[in-house]
Amino acid sequence: MNTSSFPYQILGCSLALLSAFFWALGSILFHAIGEKAPAAGMNLIKCLLGCAYIGIPLLILGFRRMDTHSFLFLGFSGILGIAMGDTFFFKALKDIGPKPTIILGTLGPVFTIILACLILRENISLPAWLGILCVLAGTNIVVWESSPEAPGKKQWLRGIIFAALSGTCTAAAVILAKIGIENTDTLQATWIRLLWAGSVLLIGGTAAGKLRHWALPFKNTKILLLTGFTVFIVIFGGFWLSLVSLKFIGASISTILNFTTPLFILPLAAVFLKQKTTLLETIGSLLAITGIALIFSSPG
Repeated sequence: MNTSSFPYQILGCSLALLSAFFWALGSILFHAIGEKAPAAGMNLIKCLLGCAYIGIPLLILGFRRMDTHSFLFLGFSGILGIAMGDTFFFKALKDIGPKPTIILGTLGPVFTIILACLILRENISLPAWLGILCVLAGTNIVVWESSPEAPGKKQWLRGIIFAALSGTCTAAAVILAKIGIENTDTLQATWIRLLWAGSVLLIGGTAAGKLRHWALPFKNTKILLLTGFTVFIVIFGGFWLSLVSLKFIGASISTILNFTTPLFILPLAAVFLKQKTTLLETIGSLLAITGIALIFSSPG
């Protein structure tokens, strides 16, 4: 299969956007859970449930033999992107609020593009570069307009550091995943990333004596059921589809298209939360959509 051909690259771009949609849906559902559960606890149960969900089809289909190179790259990708990156993101969210956290989250895709060009030697066409800039600008306009101001807090500097660390970890994780996924089944690769991330969180929580505190909110049946449903959506729609997209397109383009999650949050929030879309949000969305069209016209 020639995954470098134009039709497969279009497929990769489409899957990356679909992954962004499911991340948006998962974000709205996780919002309700996050008000009652600690960030690390949510992250851990996401990994444990994710391993269970993906483990079922893998048991049926069978695990394929994997080389040590791919296993290590995917494992460290899971630790950096899921165990560390997501935890840093949740901590930044609590310290400085959603708007600065997501704006600073722009560093992640930028770092990924830089690393992809330097390490993976990815070549990005001029239309794709213009598309990347449009997506970054449009998405940030949407986030800036739709997110509430962060309350004044003493943890401002700490939150900025956490947000920067989250973006750096996520960028490195995407590059490692791109390398590790080359000769590996995507479903099995997703399971390995979650397994490594969950193991690190489990060991860390045990060492810190916080597992009981993390697990306490999930004794509530409603929270546990909502979490189970949300994790299912995020694991198969978010994690897995993002890895499948990496099979067909470069890490830089895949990351930028995954960064469009806030655009999908707008219509979802309008439907589920009855929130209205402002003129500035509409302009930002149109700018980002223009960027997506440019990327699709010449995927890298």
